[in-house]
Order: sequence, then C-alpha cells, then structure tokens
Amino acid sequence: MYWMQVEQRQCYSEEFETLAGVGQVKKNSSLYNFGPFLDDKGILRMGGRLEYSDFSSDEKHPIILPRNSSLTGLIVQDEHIYMKHGGIATTLAKIRSRFWIPKGRQIVQKIIRRCLICRRYSAKSADKLASQLPEDRIAQTPPFLFQWC
Repeated sequence: MYWMQVEQRQCYSEEFETLAGVGQVKKNSSLYNFGPFLDDKGILRMGGRLEYSDFSSDEKHPIILPRNSSLTGLIVQDEHIYMKHGGIATTLAKIRSRFWIPKGRQIVQKIIRRCLICRRYSAKSADKLASQLPEDRIAQTPPFLFQWC
C-alpha cells in the first residue's frame, strides 16, 4: 500500500493537493470523471454509485493507479501470470476487481505482448515452400495417352 501511495502522489500530486484542500478535483483533471477521493489511509480511490452494494471495499472503490508507473506494470504482469497467461479481457477483469488504471486496456496489451510465454504459444509456424513438381507431372503428353483397361 505504501508504494501505491508513493506512485500516486508522484503522478497525481495536483489532484492530491486539491482533494486535501477542497475535497474535489478540478474539472480539467484527467481523473475528474472517476470521482476520486482519498480513503482513510491516504490512498486515491475511484468513487462511484456502488456504496450500498454487497461488494468488498476494493470492488466498490478501486485504487487508482497511474498508467505509466513501473508498479502498475508489475501488478499487471503479476495478475497476467496469476490468471494462467489469460488474454487481455481476462487479465483486465481481474485487475479491475481491485484497481483502476486509466487506459488500462492499452497497458495490459503492452504487457501481454511482451510476455515470452504468450509469444511462444501464440507464434505462427513458418510457411513451408512447396517443392518442385516431378517431371512426369509436367510432361506435355496428350490426354488419354495411357489407358488402364
């Protein structure tokens, strides 16, 4: 949790200042549409309309992670491996149960494209060139020269 908070403060320093002072981010902020707030541990979370649902706290209000953070990349990579090298949708669904990454699909695609195991098993086999035709197949003989009766 500490490293998440450090990464958030580094990337979203202006949002932290306005949330601490006014309690709401500016309209020109990239996080404005997410309704961000600071929880009791000082972690930036996504707001929403799930307050009265039966979901866990992390599912109701996922932690917002910066998209260009190395910590975000490690979390995506870990979830991808945990999901047995699942595809983009599978990995992204697992991540979104706890975290929200702006433009997360692009980050997940980038990490999966770099995964050596996924690249190995999704590699296309090389095309084999067709061999030359034998001489008797291309000889210019008239049709029905040989009859098999």
